[in-house]
Amino acid sequence: MRTSYILSALRTIFLFTFIAIPIIERDGGSNFITSDAFKVINLLIFSFSNGYVSTVNAIQAPQCVAENKREKTGIAVGLLIIIGISAGSLLAIPVGILIKG
Repeated sequence: MRTSYILSALRTIFLFTFIAIPIIERDGGSNFITSDAFKVINLLIFSFSNGYVSTVNAIQAPQCVAENKREKTGIAVGLLIIIGISAGSLLAIPVGILIKG
């Protein structure tokens, strides 16, 4: 469980990289950060870590509550995953417009 917390916290690095890439690209900064290879590798690592951390947390969540609340916890976890994916999809366009200015 502790490993899951650490990996989740480390993933905040991606927040900064996803915001920094278009800003550095707009300002004509580093060739390494604006290269397609960096963008693809950054997205791959983000995607795999997101899938791993989300899955581990979804599997472990019902084990962290009382026996009679496990079913409701599983339902809540599934619902929150769906809400999170939907919110991320809906916010992607306006945030992209804001970043590109």
